[in-house]
Amino acid sequence: MFQNVKEFIERYPASSPKIRKYENYIEFYESLFSKFRNQDIRVLEIGVQHGGSLELWKALTTPSSQIVGLDILPQTKQHEDERVKIFVGDQGDESFLSDVSSKTGIFDIIIDDGSHIPFHQKITFEKFFFENLRDGGVYVVEDCHTSYWRDYGGGLRKSGSFIEFSKTLIDEINAWHGQRIKNEASKYTKSIRSIQFESSMVIFEKAPMVAPRNIDIGVETIDVKTLPVTGSMGNIMNRLRKIEFLRSLVRRSPTLWRLMSKQIGRSRSKTPES
Repeated sequence: MFQNVKEFIERYPASSPKIRKYENYIEFYESLFSKFRNQDIRVLEIGVQHGGSLELWKALTTPSSQIVGLDILPQTKQHEDERVKIFVGDQGDESFLSDVSSKTGIFDIIIDDGSHIPFHQKITFEKFFFENLRDGGVYVVEDCHTSYWRDYGGGLRKSGSFIEFSKTLIDEINAWHGQRIKNEASKYTKSIRSIQFESSMVIFEKAPMVAPRNIDIGVETIDVKTLPVTGSMGNIMNRLRKIEFLRSLVRRSPTLWRLMSKQIGRSRSKTPES
């Protein structure tokens, strides 16, 4: 049954299976699992090793919840019990991931605490996020600091790292607003509701997404398109503002924006109070 995560950690016996998590992870999981309080859920964890995290997930879920673990070490089978099922194989083996995917079904929470190799993190995400995470579910990738470590094939802004891959998905979830035909929206655009970045973690929320509807209600109190600019430059600015190309230049140039803003400010100061 759900327990307070911090209390669980504080009371965790030193002789119990090892748990190794950054402090901010603990705070995040407190919030995540509280959303599923008193619900029977299914959790998939890639990388169980000593089994300590399995004990944490059991403490945070109902007795009827199911937990599936995936690890490369055969010894991790010892962690199986009536609530936990372990699959043994290589996270970098796509055929193994496909086999697990087909046998395990749908999960509410998926946690990648496996090899921490960016390539493995990416192929695991591509498989399990789309095929095994339910709508409304959460996919967590831990220890993304390895995206910055050369020993793991990473580096600051290194192409191919999981962090850089995740950054590209920010553009995908905003594709509805870009210079793109809406029916070209990708599978990421249509499936990722949100991406949350924390220290060494990336969290994805899944939901069926469509182009957001712009809510436009109420009465306009100021006609900003025809509002005249007065002063010595007023006539010129009123003519130039009708040219979209020039309006675009002003939006992109801090210098031009300041000049326009200053002129509008002068016009405002000269406008009689009503």
